[in-house]
Amino acid sequence: MTSDQDGIIEDLRPLARPLSDIKLDPRNARAHDPTSVAALCASLSRFGQRKPIVLRRDPATGDLVAVEAGNGTVTAARELGWSHIAAVVVQEDEHQGNAYALADNRTAELSSWGALAPEIFAEVQVECPEIDFGAMGLDDQWVAAMGSLDDPLGLAPGGAVRGAGGEEPPPPPDAELGGDPATKAPPSYDEHLPTERPPPKAKVGDVLELGPHTLHCDDCIAVMDGMDPDSIDAVVTDPPYGLSPDGKARTWDELEVLRAEGKGPKGGFMGKEWDAGVPGITWARSLFRVMKPGAHAVIFSANRTIHRLTCALEDAGFEVRDQIGWVTWSGFPKSRDVSKAIDEEAGAEREVVGLRKKGQSYGDNYIYGDGPDKGGVQQITAPATPEAKKWDGWGTALKPAMEPAILVRKPISERTVAQNVLKHGTGALNIDACRIGYGDPAWPGPGEDWHGFQHNGKVNGSGATLTTAPREGVQSSHSLGRWPANIYATPKASRSEREEGCDSLDPRERAELTGRKPGSAGLEGSDGSGNNPYTGANWKKPIHNYHPTVKPRRLIEWLVTLVTPPEGVVFDPFAGSGTIFVAATGADRKAIGVELDPGHCDICEARAVSAMREGPK
Repeated sequence: MTSDQDGIIEDLRPLARPLSDIKLDPRNARAHDPTSVAALCASLSRFGQRKPIVLRRDPATGDLVAVEAGNGTVTAARELGWSHIAAVVVQEDEHQGNAYALADNRTAELSSWGALAPEIFAEVQVECPEIDFGAMGLDDQWVAAMGSLDDPLGLAPGGAVRGAGGEEPPPPPDAELGGDPATKAPPSYDEHLPTERPPPKAKVGDVLELGPHTLHCDDCIAVMDGMDPDSIDAVVTDPPYGLSPDGKARTWDELEVLRAEGKGPKGGFMGKEWDAGVPGITWARSLFRVMKPGAHAVIFSANRTIHRLTCALEDAGFEVRDQIGWVTWSGFPKSRDVSKAIDEEAGAEREVVGLRKKGQSYGDNYIYGDGPDKGGVQQITAPATPEAKKWDGWGTALKPAMEPAILVRKPISERTVAQNVLKHGTGALNIDACRIGYGDPAWPGPGEDWHGFQHNGKVNGSGATLTTAPREGVQSSHSLGRWPANIYATPKASRSEREEGCDSLDPRERAELTGRKPGSAGLEGSDGSGNNPYTGANWKKPIHNYHPTVKPRRLIEWLVTLVTPPEGVVFDPFAGSGTIFVAATGADRKAIGVELDPGHCDICEARAVSAMREGPK
């Protein structure tokens, strides 16, 4: 696996061939205009190459002659500067090859979009706001065509598209907000939305004093390089997760080398250059320098990229102490049904044997909406081929129910932790203040009366239990609760939590945040009014905190309390939406944060001010 093949998914890389060896079909019957090529470029950039092209080998000479299927893909790959592409080779004469090319293109044309297409599109618009769908040809004209489809499953009244996940229509609008309950017309929020978006108040280079806290609107490495060494007591931060479109984990340092060679992904989950990798050793060394000896850092990342972040931290000199799992329960399993995939590749049609509601989400934990997901409807199909029956029930991914954070410590400078604590105030964890109260759902494990562990390793089986009757005068459990574990369960931040204190900020519609224009075809109701309240991206109540990855206050406050001494300063080099200031205020600590995006700095300021009005717990 080489960097020359980064655009090709890993399973296809054994099929990679140099693009310089591949010739386009000079008699290709399928035309690819600039719009088509641009859409292919956008798709390859975002998702990588996921299916091979087909090359024809001349049976007489043994030479590769031309592309039979995938001329547009080859053109787009060359536009993107790729050097390789995955291909399969068939040996046949020109006429057989042309016949296949015609059949390949025509059979694709004969398929049609099903009635679930609008619902699926509404879902992915909300769940994947970073994707530029218009660049891939999923534009207003395509969406308008989707709006004319029938609705055989009764997904929405009059064939209208319901919101992400097929949720039920929201309750009638409040009278003070307008709207007509008789016609179920949604309220109009247009008067609250600016005709021209004002620039953020914060500017790059600003330093904002927020009561006891400080916010730098700047690059975090530049800010750290200007800070005093050994000055920070603790770190709690949520950096970019580095979810690259090709699935490979890299650090910023590795990306810098690749990009200098004209290689590597241009963007990650958020479509930004800095989001295609996790912070690397350059960043980790800057962080190491400003932290006091013995200071702890809690740094979040993704399950698939945290190992690269951890290596960078360890290489910079940190001690890896533990890993903390934030349990959310509410992740969506992005798994491919292997049985269905086998039938699709075989061209076999599966029989619909029933319908079922999609699973319900936990709570109102949405980036772009409130309220629980009531569940849409999906088809239950039976395997059509013997091979699909064999692999029925197999998938490719687990449900992501937790997010990891690495717990590291800068080595102590003194001979013992006790001496280090007395000299620097750092080196230990605040155990008693972070105990989990009995019955608190932050501990998802067994309750106090559970005695299942046995000496023989069995659960609830034979053998002597580890528990014994408490001795007289001996306390059987701690009065403050359970010893804090390396897992903590709490839901994702609700919309109401995200919005708290942000009312004065510039409002934005969800349609804007998903790249759709209010009133565009994809957001219209069945009457063409552009006022469909059931379309996920068009649920028109504006939002003010548009940061996509807001950590819950309860989690961050627990972590701040765990690693920050009472008189200490907690540092967050990726302040994002400002949860660090909210949490530090609740924990009665001081915080220093850095955030490069001026608009996000405005959100940080608003949330910090609101939290300070409430004060510590």
